Amino acid sequence: TAALAGCAGGGGVGRSGSTVYDLARSGGLDAFLRAADAAGLTATLRGEPQITVFAPNDRAFAVAGRGMLRSDDLQLRMAYHIVPGAFGPSSFTGRDVNYTTAAGASVEVDGSGDTITVGGARVIGEPREARNGYLYVIDRVLTP
Repeated sequence: TAALAGCAGGGGVGRSGSTVYDLARSGGLDAFLRAADAAGLTATLRGEPQITVFAPNDRAFAVAGRGMLRSDDLQLRMAYHIVPGAFGPSSFTGRDVNYTTAAGASVEVDGSGDTITVGGARVIGEPREARNGYLYVIDRVLTP
């Protein structure tokens, strides 16, 4: 989480009183929140640095298996779902760009087609804006 301190990029958000964590909780992303907590990333999701989060839905975690929560590389795997900076949908529309994640690895975000994909995972529904960034729900767990 120290890598996220003071991150900017993509502009400030601040329109909603909710954090990315709050949006994930109200969106029923229970498995994602459990994994984030186990990885020590809850404070990041609730914090002030601007972030863009690509959160796998519960079905994606079911497919990934329960062993993922006990994985030695859980923090790295979960940090790979977070990009420092607040990037709304217009940041991706018509573009195929690589972003550096909080894990330090690059992830491809492709908005050049009809849907946005992140590392091959499809964004489901509309992104949600929080005071500390954006939340996108995706259909599978990403692997760095």
